[in-house]
Formats: sequence, C-alpha cells, structure tokens
Amino acid sequence: MGCRGRGRVRWALPGTYQVRLTAAGRSYTQPLKVILDPRSTASSAELQKQFDLSMTIVRDMGRAADAMRQAAELRRKGVDAATEHEIARVIGASGGGRGGRGGGGGGTTVSSVNALLTTALGVAESADRTPPETAYRMARQASRELDALLTAWKALRAGAGEVP
Repeated sequence: MGCRGRGRVRWALPGTYQVRLTAAGRSYTQPLKVILDPRSTASSAELQKQFDLSMTIVRDMGRAADAMRQAAELRRKGVDAATEHEIARVIGASGGGRGGRGGGGGGTTVSSVNALLTTALGVAESADRTPPETAYRMARQASRELDALLTAWKALRAGAGEVP
C-alpha cells in the first residue's frame, strides 16, 4: 500500500480514481483503477485501518521533519552555545536526525521521535492487514512525545527571535 523514499508519496486504497496531468498549459485526465494484490486476503476494513494509521504516522513524520528543517535553518544562521544546547535538547544533535532514542544528551528529541515513527510505520505496513497493536502503541507514544517537543520547540524559536 505504501512505499518508502524521500519523494512525495500518495497512498491509495483499492478503487477507481481520476488522475490529472498538467503540462505546458494543458491538462489530461485519465481513469486509474487501483487493485489489491491478488495474493492478499485483506478485507477492505483491514486495509482502511492500515491506511488510516499510516496516514496518521506520516502526518506526524511531516511535523517532525518541519521542525528539524527549521532547526537546521536556525543553526545555519548561527546561534550561541546556549541556544545550540537547547536546540540539541529538543530537536537532536546537528548533522542528522537519524539514530536511536538519544541525540540531545540522552533524552527524547524530535529526531528520536521521528525514528520511532519510522519504526511504527514499518510495523503498520509490514503486511496487508489490520496493523498490530504494537504499531498503534508506538504511534500514540510518538505523537504524545512529539506534541510536547513541538511545544518546547515553538517556545525556543520564539526566544531565539524566530517567527513561530
């Protein structure tokens, strides 16, 4: 149902859709039928649950990515050591955002929460079926942690003179 990568990904449940291509000022519309993998035994309800959880996780990953981009931009502008320490505490150490549950002195950071979201997405999409409860728990935990961290990030940006 989904795919990995850095580009924009559009997931679609089985069904009939209209796709439009606009190029050189002209639009072309064509029907597109998405069918379920014939090897799958998943019901429509199971696929919907998987789709819904995946979209929730992807939205949270987008919020985390936005904060990490904002932090990188702020760091490029130049910050003092105290502000860098606070950015690392909330967002994670500069230069990445990959890795385990650390990144800013051992605590939970936006970067580490994004790693948890990535894992939750992998679990949710591991097969065409209702995601296991583990994926839901991981997604709920990550969302709660992300909400708290983004509140701290907003305050930090405001203190650094950035527009929230």
